[in-house]
Amino acid sequence: PTSSTLVAPGHVPAVIQWRQIPARRLPGDTRLPRDVQPALGDARTDRERLADDGCFTWLEGTQPADCVYGDAHADTTVVLIGDSHAGHWFPAFNVLAKRNGWRLIPLVKASCPFIDMRVYHPSVGREYTECAAWRARAIRAANAARPDLVVVATAYRGNRPMAAADTSAKAQGEAMAREI
Repeated sequence: PTSSTLVAPGHVPAVIQWRQIPARRLPGDTRLPRDVQPALGDARTDRERLADDGCFTWLEGTQPADCVYGDAHADTTVVLIGDSHAGHWFPAFNVLAKRNGWRLIPLVKASCPFIDMRVYHPSVGREYTECAAWRARAIRAANAARPDLVVVATAYRGNRPMAAADTSAKAQGEAMAREI
C-alpha cells in the first residue's frame, strides 16, 4: 500500500486495537505481489509456532519447554535463549536448522530479560520471580545440551529493574554478561 492509502499526509494515526481492524479490504490500491508469503489475508489468524507447539513459556511459567527442532540427532546444536525477542528469531533459525541439519533448542519466555538482576513486571504487579526461576532452569538446560552455538536475544526497553542502581544500560549490559 502507498502511504496515501493508509494515512493522510501530516496525520498521526491513533493507536488501534487488533479487533478494530476491519475484516475487509482497505480503500485504494492495496495489492501486494502474488509471491508474498504468508498471504497478507492470513495474518489475522497467523500465530507463532513456538506458542502453538507449547514451546513458549508464558508469564506464570517457571519451567522451560523441552522442545527440539531441526534434526534431533544432529552433530551441531544451537540454543536460542531469551525473551520474546528471541522468539522473533525462531523462524529464521528454524529454517537454518533444517537447511544445515542442526538441532535447534528454543528456550523462550515472555517478558523475561536475559539479565542477572531482579526485575519488576507490571502485569504481575511485583517482582517477576518466575523469570529468575525460569532463567536459572533455562541456563541449566542450555548447558546440558552442550551447544555449539548459543544465541541470546532480549529486549532492553521495558526492563524494569527492582534496584535503582540497575536502571542504566551499563548495569544491564554487565548483568547480561554475568548471565552469559
